[in-house]
Amino acid sequence: MSGAGSVAALERELGADALERHATLEVDDLEISATLRPTDGEALSRSVAALGRLGLAGIVRGAGRHLAIGNPPERADVFLATDRLGEVDAFEASEGVCHAGSGARIADLRAVVEAEGWELPIDATDDTSLGGALAAAVLGPRSHGFGAPRDAVLGLEVVLGTGERARCGGRVVKNVTGYDLAKLYVGSLGTLAVIEGAWLRLRPRPETTKLLAATARDLDQGCTLAHRASRCATARAVALWGRAEGGYECVVELAGDAAGVAHEAVGLPLEEAPAERLSRVAQVQTAEGSDDLIVRLAALPTRLAGIARGLAEAGAEIAVHPGLCLAYGRFACVDAEEQERALGASEAIARRGEAGLRIERASAESKRGRDVFAASPAEVRLTRALKARFDPQGSLAPGRAAGPT
Repeated sequence: MSGAGSVAALERELGADALERHATLEVDDLEISATLRPTDGEALSRSVAALGRLGLAGIVRGAGRHLAIGNPPERADVFLATDRLGEVDAFEASEGVCHAGSGARIADLRAVVEAEGWELPIDATDDTSLGGALAAAVLGPRSHGFGAPRDAVLGLEVVLGTGERARCGGRVVKNVTGYDLAKLYVGSLGTLAVIEGAWLRLRPRPETTKLLAATARDLDQGCTLAHRASRCATARAVALWGRAEGGYECVVELAGDAAGVAHEAVGLPLEEAPAERLSRVAQVQTAEGSDDLIVRLAALPTRLAGIARGLAEAGAEIAVHPGLCLAYGRFACVDAEEQERALGASEAIARRGEAGLRIERASAESKRGRDVFAASPAEVRLTRALKARFDPQGSLAPGRAAGPT
């Protein structure tokens, strides 16, 4: 069953109010023109269970900023939206923890906690949903100091592919015993479960922040400077970005107590710069609203300079994060042939640098025939075993995870 028949079946099963028809949207060439919008956890559970009973599939959608990530789904009948699960419903300022629904916007979360002297240690754009940031395990320049999104998660409430509601962890660290399932759901792109809500660990707001930047003479000097800055105790973001024909810039954000920030700033050959400069680095990694190809390579710090040079020589704009052991390449490709050539070059660079390659953004045509996660056979077997356990009906974006069929 697919198309209009699928939508009609869901309407009969869940009621017309549960489903919204809209103009067709595409995810990797799959056309979707209806969205389930549950208002609470019980409705979310009923929605996912109905997909399984009817043999249908949905793609989880928060703010829609990370739908380009992952392998092309094999099928999808509807979006499963979380925007109505957006309440920040608990904030314990004395403990530095909060709880919010997966549809909560990052901007709203930040506003709530910052008013009480805390910060949200997830480096995502303001209009990203919390669930999207967690499901995609987003990384930004400030992830150098914040850590990965999973590090901020104390507990999750989820709905499995069977429709069963489950929770793992809680509001305090001691609730996490045995295998921490939250770390399994974070980064799974909504293929194992739909995140309903999350308990988050906050960080005290730094006394002061300072953004520094300097133009590098060449790529080698820029990488050396970035590595040096990444060892600063107060470094919250360290990146080298640019392209071969335009030059490179090292951007560093220091955050902490005023004395510590001032001391480390003096020791770096950088000048104070406007805070907006860091957002330019983030654009290399996201390319929101464009058709650019974006690749991410993970490697030992000693190999990052060579990887960055290879990407730059292949025509990419780069962003190198030595503290995260990551290098991003953004290629402006005007047609499928150029994109395929850039992907081939990126794969060769990854092999030479013994790096892990992940395709962050590419056309559906380029994705097909390759695994965007470049997973090993063992990783593919594990991914498929987890999918069979948590989503046996294949209701949640089948094919999107590592090792597509």
